[in-house]
Amino acid sequence: MSFSKIKMNVPLFSIALVYNLLNVLFLYQMETAQGGAGLGFVYIFPLLWLSNLILIIFLTHLKKKEWLSNEMKFLTVLMLIFNTPIPFLIIYVLLYS
Repeated sequence: MSFSKIKMNVPLFSIALVYNLLNVLFLYQMETAQGGAGLGFVYIFPLLWLSNLILIIFLTHLKKKEWLSNEMKFLTVLMLIFNTPIPFLIIYVLLYS
């Protein structure tokens, strides 16, 4: 695979960017909330993750021929990984442990 032929998956990149930004903002709000007010985010995080998962599965199913072509396969898989909570949780553990 030549890196000059790799095409960027802009929709998945945009969704991953917004998704991870929301995770960071929710985490910041949860940490700075006073008197247990941040406990509500315990329910919001799984809803955010589930809604993102449903959106990604739907879009990937619609565009699987294009997104899984040889030119886009590498970055599509990478963006699919960043659309899960796993990288966010790994970074959180590394920063706060």
